Amino acid sequence: MINFLRGIALVIFSVAQICSAEITPIYRINEAQGTYFQVPLSHDIYRYSQHADLRDLVVVDANNNNLPYRLVSLIPKIKIQESEAQEIAMQKTSAVQKNSAVLDFYPITANATPAAMRALRTTNISVVDNNVHVAISDKPMPASNQPINSAPDFYLIDISTLKTSVTALQIEWLPNEKNQYLEVQLEASSNLQNWVSLGRSTLLQIIQQEQQLKRNRLAVEIAPNSYEFLRLKIIQGGDALQIMSITALQFVNEMKPVEVANESWTVGGSLASVQTTVYFPNDHSKTFSVAAWKYMRDESTPVETLSLNLAENTYGDSVKVFSRTSEKQSWQLQYQGIWFNAQVGSQWQHSDVINVYRSSDKFWRIELKETTKARLKPELVFSWQPTQLQIITNNKPPYALAINPQNTAYQSNQVFNQLLGKTNPVWVNSELVSLHASPLAVTLSSSTIDWQKYLFWAFLLLALIVLLGFALRLFKQVNQNLS
Repeated sequence: MINFLRGIALVIFSVAQICSAEITPIYRINEAQGTYFQVPLSHDIYRYSQHADLRDLVVVDANNNNLPYRLVSLIPKIKIQESEAQEIAMQKTSAVQKNSAVLDFYPITANATPAAMRALRTTNISVVDNNVHVAISDKPMPASNQPINSAPDFYLIDISTLKTSVTALQIEWLPNEKNQYLEVQLEASSNLQNWVSLGRSTLLQIIQQEQQLKRNRLAVEIAPNSYEFLRLKIIQGGDALQIMSITALQFVNEMKPVEVANESWTVGGSLASVQTTVYFPNDHSKTFSVAAWKYMRDESTPVETLSLNLAENTYGDSVKVFSRTSEKQSWQLQYQGIWFNAQVGSQWQHSDVINVYRSSDKFWRIELKETTKARLKPELVFSWQPTQLQIITNNKPPYALAINPQNTAYQSNQVFNQLLGKTNPVWVNSELVSLHASPLAVTLSSSTIDWQKYLFWAFLLLALIVLLGFALRLFKQVNQNLS
């Protein structure tokens, strides 16, 4: 009987070895000299891995031995201090004052002389009930020479009393359909005759459905006492413009991290079957028609931002973005707000990217204004910060990356750091070469690994049955002998 049990064990072990397929390599590391390698990982790795922390990733040598590795960010760990912003109000009234000075601005006609513009230093401008007033010797009076509907040639800004540097100008103006986009040019001078260009930019202020989107800051770099005047020209969007205030911003103690380019990729979609909104914030919410598109990602990258690619199609209205892990789940709102896509000059500009906080959801949905259904084919542009893989090799190339679902505890920074010790190695940069493995084949291959566990329990159950059979046989023999 013992030989019988041994035979059963040998058969089950052999079957287990057959069923437990080897892991399938998905990348090969380019050959390079050295022991310490580092390779960048793209979002493509998440077509195979099912975990945001890549816990199922293994690195093996030529003999399929696991190698220690760790994941490191491409961004150096720099403590970023919050910018301390000093705002110097440049209002139309002399009442608002912060820090060291109040700076005024004046609408100037094309025929104004430098002497006349210098004389404006004793003149203050204010706005009362949307009417422009000029204050001379503290006596307000209507600006008869500058009607509110006329467009000045430029706005003169006096910065002669400003003793601090300026890193941005913030411009506030009354919202108007004609003034949603302002293309502006900023120049500086010390004598009102020789002007130096400080840059050209497009400012934006859109108000739609009680929401607003602003880009009203103009980046500059003006050192203290370098200029006396700024000249703000409105190149486009100046009709009936009413500038309310201009604010100089100075950012101090700002520590910028090393910029690392994000990796982005585009996912196309199709019209959703349900063309009514799926967003119901409360029990009293009513459904309404929308233009909706659905998207499905073929990877599970923990994306950080997304944006909409509307190509060369103008849009400036509401948008809702939803996501979910599986088709059986309900849609979860990721973002709602205003999205704009417009041509300014020769360039198309769109809203800032949408933060989605490391989402790995594969199913996405967007809802736009209903009238855009026929003319738009929006794409989703996902983005994430790439990570880097550092490996300690054993001089047994070639090295490969593979997915092993049972590898849940092998890689850890603690083990890696213990092997690394106090050494400060020079990491050799290398590249990954795709082996064009099918994600489905990797999944099927890795899913058979659990057969060993099931066969082990099957063997124990079979052994128990055999033992019970022996016990029953022995019990019958004892009863026969007694009788």
